[in-house]
Amino acid sequence: LKIMDFDGPVPFRWVGFNFIPGTGPAKKGLLPGQCTWLDREMRPGEPGRLAQPIEKTFEWNKELNSSDSYWTFNVYNAGDQLQATGAERSKKPDIDYTKLGDSIPGGDKFAVARTNVALAANGGVASASSFTPDTEIPGYEFRPSSANDGNISGSTFPHNGFWRDGTDNVWPDWLQIDFAVSKIIEIDVYSVQDTIDTTGPTDKVEGLPFTINGIVDFEVQYWDGSAWQPIPGTMVKGNTRVLNKFILKPAITTTAIRVYVTAALNKRSRIVELEAWK
Repeated sequence: LKIMDFDGPVPFRWVGFNFIPGTGPAKKGLLPGQCTWLDREMRPGEPGRLAQPIEKTFEWNKELNSSDSYWTFNVYNAGDQLQATGAERSKKPDIDYTKLGDSIPGGDKFAVARTNVALAANGGVASASSFTPDTEIPGYEFRPSSANDGNISGSTFPHNGFWRDGTDNVWPDWLQIDFAVSKIIEIDVYSVQDTIDTTGPTDKVEGLPFTINGIVDFEVQYWDGSAWQPIPGTMVKGNTRVLNKFILKPAITTTAIRVYVTAALNKRSRIVELEAWK
């Protein structure tokens, strides 16, 4: 994909790319340079160009050409191009197979894509009870914003790889994400991998254990408009897993979630990423 400037329908610069129209829905897979709808193929006559205001492109433009990334765009048809109103990166098309939609040719079903509302690129704002200041360990950064930047592996460590609280052996700690009111169906909490200082972290964390820097006892809570409430089924004791995935049944409607930590390894609480999916 070749990124280029375009003239847009309003008097300022737009950036985007021309693409190869996909012949099936995104869940069927894409070839290099292809784009298609989540639920169907690109139809004859639909625009083969996507564009977005240039001052809003940083979050998706920086990794758009990565061979191991897929992007999902929210768009509307502006006639000669698809106009992007939002974008989210994922390692693969993120399809929620728990919500089946209409049939597509061949008898399959398509599903609705999920959105991580906690992600900074989607408007999520991270805060915490405390964090390790940049001056404590020169060259290392442990800000709350490290935990909603889309990096689930911590691979940018020591620069914004994960959040770490600010005081040794003092609990509780909490990490909070605020967002627009949303109906949340899943929450994912990522701890620090043992390999982060040695062979390097991985995105393949399903079932991966930790022994050095993870959070051990914690609970996920949501804001009900006046107070923090525990989310049923999210209290964890003696955790040893990098990824804790919570499917919420029933879903909750809220504007904020937080991880409330009461015990962690290696003196301080650390969280690589906190995700809230709607």
